[in-house]
Amino acid sequence: MADTAWLGTAKPIIAMVHFPPLPGSPGYDPAGGMAAITDSAARDIEALQDGGIDAVMFGNEGDRPYELQASPEALAAMAAAIATLKPLLKVPFGVNYLWDPVATVALGALTTDTVGFTRLAIDLGPFGGAEDFGPLLWPWAIVYLGLVGTLALKAFARRDL
Repeated sequence: MADTAWLGTAKPIIAMVHFPPLPGSPGYDPAGGMAAITDSAARDIEALQDGGIDAVMFGNEGDRPYELQASPEALAAMAAAIATLKPLLKVPFGVNYLWDPVATVALGALTTDTVGFTRLAIDLGPFGGAEDFGPLLWPWAIVYLGLVGTLALKAFARRDL
């Protein structure tokens, strides 16, 4: 079990805020642009916080197919969206850029002035399924944590909760 005392409960409810397709993704809506992405996420944040969740995690679930390495435009868009939405948050938040642990850690740098966390979708053992990239990426993500100065960032895998 992960140490979740920093969330104030042994079994926190961490809700997902799934971004619609980001720039660079085939489903991105250029007519709606970034405003459509942040408006959608803001509605989710409001509903989730009103529902009493303990934390939120931002994810690029709308980006299909998932990429093993974040594109610069998607990473920049996700960072900009989180920075725009951050003032709305009343609970801790985390980040997860699907299938790219280094991008996830880089986005985690946005949490340095708050209690932040990230879910690295790697090294999940028996629960790995399609997201089990094995142990090779884990050391790189941990090294990158140190390089971007976010060693205080909480990192966990699905099996930790």
